[in-house]
Amino acid sequence: MADPVLDIAVEVVRDRASLARIAVQWEDLAGHALESNPLYEPWMMLPALDAPDGGELHCCLLWARDPERSDLPATLCGLFPFRRERGYRGFPASALRSWSHPSWAWELCTPLVRTDGAHRHVAALLDWLARDGAAVIEFRHLPRAGAFMDVLAEALRERELTLFADDVAAPAWTGSLGMRNLAIGIGILGEMWVSMLPLLHRTKRRIAAAARIASPALPA
Repeated sequence: MADPVLDIAVEVVRDRASLARIAVQWEDLAGHALESNPLYEPWMMLPALDAPDGGELHCCLLWARDPERSDLPATLCGLFPFRRERGYRGFPASALRSWSHPSWAWELCTPLVRTDGAHRHVAALLDWLARDGAAVIEFRHLPRAGAFMDVLAEALRERELTLFADDVAAPAWTGSLGMRNLAIGIGILGEMWVSMLPLLHRTKRRIAAAARIASPALPA
């Protein structure tokens, strides 16, 4: 399928059974993902959803179809597991945060995105979230450097979305990669966040100074 002509639809799944029904497409996506994440593959995530305290699921699935080949089935090109929360960081608004099971000692929350057309898929998700009325979306425990981070950063620059990034401690097995949490203002709270691309560590003093700028620009 040629990327420029793809139609991309977003489906929200809130239960384990719906995910189990697409296990074959899910495994194919995992095998062709821009960045692998075993915790978000069927063999790991489905049992976690069965376990107690699996948490409220709000999983965004991206399906791509070639409009010129209606005889072909849609392809699963993105799996973004979130949980919906209210009262995010003191604001009376809903937010989506990366899903993980409380029993996991350390969770990698990189979503699964098909390598072919990855930028288009991530952009389609951000645009859908804006239309859906999401105020904030938080990607948790992403490697500071990686293919998904690069694609996400470019999509954010194009849309002039605002971002708060902070580093979090990483266990020894992650080596020197480290981790990062990204809170992205999508809707009404967008103007309250500080643009910080490229994704660099900033002190609270510099964050406060940047917040006073009326229209912070995203670095090239």
